[in-house]
Amino acid sequence: MEILFGLFFILFFATFFTILIRNVGEWFKNNASPRLTVPAKVVAKRSSHHHHHHADDVFVSWGKETPKAFTQEQIRRILEELDSGEYGKILRAKGIVEGTDGAWIHFDYIPGEGDVRTGSAGIIGRLCVIGSGLNIPALSELFGVELA
Repeated sequence: MEILFGLFFILFFATFFTILIRNVGEWFKNNASPRLTVPAKVVAKRSSHHHHHHADDVFVSWGKETPKAFTQEQIRRILEELDSGEYGKILRAKGIVEGTDGAWIHFDYIPGEGDVRTGSAGIIGRLCVIGSGLNIPALSELFGVELA
């Protein structure tokens, strides 16, 4: 037991002094580095922005569960349609829906890019759209689900 205590004591102090020596060496190196005397010019400044925004104040999400079945082509057309601006500023959309062929369709969307693939089964279809100024009635109509 005394040997373990001694080994621990030596290991602790060896680690402590190693870290101390490295940090002092880095401090001396930084202090010996030349100082830059290049003049700087401010090109932009926020002068009247004194409040904070929270994500809930800027973004809205719309989610819906649906038993409706889709084809992969229908989902691709829907994702392309999200770029039109008619549905608000869409930042992200994703979902898992049942396919008309029995497979489950997974999709992801960011502006200008949609990804449609098959994947693991879900219990019920789920849709989620995140953005600002969402036109929820139009989104419901686009996906063919009830507004409720």
